[in-house]
Amino acid sequence: MNSQTYMNKYIIIGILIVVIFGGGFIYKAYFSSDQNRAMSTGAVKEFTVVSKKLQWTFEPESISVEQGDTVKLHVINEDDFDHGVAIDAFGISQRLPALGTIDIEFVATKSGEFPFYCSVSCSDSGNSSFNLQEGLVQDGIHKGVARGHFDHIGKFIVNMFNAVTGQ
Repeated sequence: MNSQTYMNKYIIIGILIVVIFGGGFIYKAYFSSDQNRAMSTGAVKEFTVVSKKLQWTFEPESISVEQGDTVKLHVINEDDFDHGVAIDAFGISQRLPALGTIDIEFVATKSGEFPFYCSVSCSDSGNSSFNLQEGLVQDGIHKGVARGHFDHIGKFIVNMFNAVTGQ
C-alpha cells in the first residue's frame, strides 16, 4: 500500500467520526424529548406521606409535582410491621421500618403518572393475626373493605415542564 491509501483511510475515518458526533449533537438538541431531560425548576416540593395503621394505604394516595421539581418525601409508617416505598420510574425502593420514618429526595425528571407502592410484602387485612372484624379495614377511607399488599399503592403525578413558559 502506498501513502495515498493510508491518507484516504484516515480521511474516511475522520469524516465518520464527525458524522457520528454531529448526528448525536443534532439528535440531542432537536429530537430528544423534554420528558427525559433532567431540567431543574429550582422548586422544592415537600410531602409527608403516612402508611396508615392497618389500612394498607398511603395518605395522601396521590402526589402531584412539576417536571424538574426536587421532591422531598418524609414517609411515616404507623404499622407495627415493615413496609416499603418504591417509585420505579425514579429508581426509588426503600424499606420503611415498623413505626419508623424515612426521608427520600429526588428530582422528578420525567413527566407522567407513576405508581408508588409498598415494596415489602405486608400481608393483608384478612390475616388472623391482625384480629380485624371479618378481615376488613376498620378505619379511614377504605373502612369496610378487605385490603392487602397489592392495594397499598398511590399515584405520583409529574406534570410536563413547558420550556417556553417555564411552567
